[in-house]
Amino acid sequence: MSVTAYDGKGQPVTDLTSAEFKIFDDGKLKPMVNFNAIRTPSAGQPQLPTTLILFDLLNTVLRQRDYFSTLLIHTLEPLERGDSVYFYLLTREGEVYPVHPLLAPMPTAMPRAGATADRGPATHAWTAQIRPTLTQAIQNVYGLKPKDEQDEGIRAHLTLLKLSELGDDFMRAPCPSSIVWITPGVPNWLDYRRGCKDAIFPQGFGTYLAGKCGPGCSGRVHSCIDYTPFLERFGAKFVRTDTMVYGVKVLAEGAMANRMRGSATDTREQLADTSGGRVYLNNEVEDAIAQSLQAVRTRYELTYDPPPPNGKYHKLRVECTRKGIHIAAPHGYTAEWSNGASPSNLRSASLMEMGFAITVPLARCSRLVVHRLTRLLRASFRPRLATTPLRFANPSPPSVATCDCV
Repeated sequence: MSVTAYDGKGQPVTDLTSAEFKIFDDGKLKPMVNFNAIRTPSAGQPQLPTTLILFDLLNTVLRQRDYFSTLLIHTLEPLERGDSVYFYLLTREGEVYPVHPLLAPMPTAMPRAGATADRGPATHAWTAQIRPTLTQAIQNVYGLKPKDEQDEGIRAHLTLLKLSELGDDFMRAPCPSSIVWITPGVPNWLDYRRGCKDAIFPQGFGTYLAGKCGPGCSGRVHSCIDYTPFLERFGAKFVRTDTMVYGVKVLAEGAMANRMRGSATDTREQLADTSGGRVYLNNEVEDAIAQSLQAVRTRYELTYDPPPPNGKYHKLRVECTRKGIHIAAPHGYTAEWSNGASPSNLRSASLMEMGFAITVPLARCSRLVVHRLTRLLRASFRPRLATTPLRFANPSPPSVATCDCV
């Protein structure tokens, strides 16, 4: 996991040693097996992707758009180096629009603002041109038709889905990183008076249950979707990939944040707490971006051996023996079974993780025989294994059919 140390004035502390840290998993002290202090690259060295900014237009009302655009411009324009900062918009159509994408951007049907997607290291800070770039990007996306923006359930589903997809891409970066989410937020409990259905999100080559439809998760009598499974799974990824989330609450002037369980504020706080990040409640865009950039370059990587996976939530606590030091660290994680396995289906999951090939000589065999053999293999291994169609390997004769089972 990644943690950041601050002194009493909120300034990063960068001279701590491994002996000054203590890690507690569900209240039990765990020995540290690896320690690494991360430092800012020296001048001339390339910077790896560290900070992703997501400006949520889907949940931001029109009158707040220009105000937050101005805050973003004033924050990003003075940066001396922008090659570690990446910027996306979540559009009113529920799509992710790249303003300044990763070198391998997410597939999108819309062209991005700015230069071509594939490029080498930046020779100057792209943020110097953020004003015309962001203005053009917002003009492009606001030409799209709003997609059911009055339905809070649709907006919440799209927002969490796109946050998950974008986060998965960004968290592949081989270094500690931060996500700055500028948003009014979406609730993780949503009431449906006329019934609902489970929310299923993609993951890798499969899917998982992101939101569970059930009776009254918010204390009411009608149906409700609870996105706790998404928050737990996404939070566990933060811990594994050393990613922190900084949420900036978009508030109308004079408005108060709703901190009730299941609210939009609760969603941001759960993601920040799980990752060791922070929530900013007073439109503090500049502070959030500045702290995320600073913290990602002054972190400590701590490694310990966690208990075996049991599918339960584990509370984490990191302490520093030096007086006056505050540690920002993940608050917990869900110890998931590998590939969703549990004691009841562990044997099945183990088989699914195996990969093997069956090679059969088929000299002078017709394709009808090959087709029948394929059906036989599929029937034999179903439902635990799936087989791909037989492939013919050259040269021939004799021909050889290979069945890859995954």
